[in-house]
Amino acid sequence: MYNKTRYVMYGDLNCPFCFAMCMRIHSMGATRLVEWRGVQHLPMLPIPADRMQGKALEVLRDELERLSVTEPRLAVTNRYLRPNSGLATRIIAAVRRAAPDKEWRLTLALYRALWFDRRDISEGSTVTDVAASCGVSLQTLPLADAFREALEWQSEWQSGPFNGRLPALRSERGATLLGLGTHERLKIFLASGLFSSRNWNEACLGAGAKALAE
Repeated sequence: MYNKTRYVMYGDLNCPFCFAMCMRIHSMGATRLVEWRGVQHLPMLPIPADRMQGKALEVLRDELERLSVTEPRLAVTNRYLRPNSGLATRIIAAVRRAAPDKEWRLTLALYRALWFDRRDISEGSTVTDVAASCGVSLQTLPLADAFREALEWQSEWQSGPFNGRLPALRSERGATLLGLGTHERLKIFLASGLFSSRNWNEACLGAGAKALAE
């Protein structure tokens, strides 16, 4: 049984560990407790996405290999695409303002579109299509306000006690949970909101991964 403590999760749609964390939160019935705030740990990725090569591809495949050990039931099929997540993140921020009941549904749908269906979520046509499947029309969204909110999320993550790691969860009591870790660790954290823990071997990196992608 979870208490009423509220949590913030900082995640990037193109981080496979963040995808797994969101799927766990959903499967545990805890989405009502967790506010997802999208950030970009690789903000310079091109639009549309290029098929990854060289060191950047090695980094992605290493992450997916580690994910397959931690979360073997998550059938990720995308092993070469890491799109710029800026547009999709802003759309989620806008949906929070206009239709908060659809926010988590859209967030999970965008994660699935990338990691299960290998779709380029940096492209407006893909985001529009995924949003429509969730009953969201982009024409009605407050995009200007959402852009400012997404910048605030980015600043919070970069200046917070997260060391450029994703996923990052923070409870309203000030405790943090870094990296994916185990199901049990997440359950304990959501039940208590009191302890801080980190597992950098199961996290996406900010500056380090960016350097490899350039």
